[in-house]
Amino acid sequence: ANKRVSILGDDRNASFQFSDIVPGTYMLAASNVYGRAAISLDVRNADLLGTRIILGANAKIPARTRIEGHPPGNDPALETLLFNVRPEVPIPGLETEMYSPFADGRFRLDVLRGHYWLELTRTQDYYVRSIILEGFDVLNQGLHVMGSVEGPLEIVVDTHFGEVQGSAAGPNLTVVLVPDAARRNQRPLYKSAKSGNGVFHFEKVPPGDYKLRSEERRVGKECRSRW
Repeated sequence: ANKRVSILGDDRNASFQFSDIVPGTYMLAASNVYGRAAISLDVRNADLLGTRIILGANAKIPARTRIEGHPPGNDPALETLLFNVRPEVPIPGLETEMYSPFADGRFRLDVLRGHYWLELTRTQDYYVRSIILEGFDVLNQGLHVMGSVEGPLEIVVDTHFGEVQGSAAGPNLTVVLVPDAARRNQRPLYKSAKSGNGVFHFEKVPPGDYKLRSEERRVGKECRSRW
């Protein structure tokens, strides 16, 4: 079940109620302009009365972004970037946070404790080259948030892509470009293309090591994959 209730006004002790809940384990999530919170609930054959969820201040992490090769100073191109902060374990009821830097490259993450991955949502012209926080490789290892830090989170975005092209033996093939194991959590790096006449072509591929996988689909038969 996915139930929602909206509470209007500034009452700091606002009440809520959900009725006709099927027994099971649930996530109770709450959010407003001041904060977000989520707690796990185990609903059995008795009512849960007096449940409290406290919206405290989230962890705040300042970030600074730049585009490789662009001169220092305000850069209007930075305002076109949009970052998705994806929790490693999705939190039902709480939408994924999106952030866009100002022209000076600065913005601030405001997130719950947990493990996150930062991704660009518009990857036609840019890719994330590096994300570093106090010497830690956030791009490849993720962002583990335990509380606020002074930072900043240093993000470098690049525009220098490569191309991958080749041939595949067999008709009706889908060729998938898969990043190396160290970058498997970077979803924007995964690309797929149809193999027309045995030829495939990937444009705007960020630098790095990849594997190619082909998938053959036949009418009335299972899909076969090959590396």
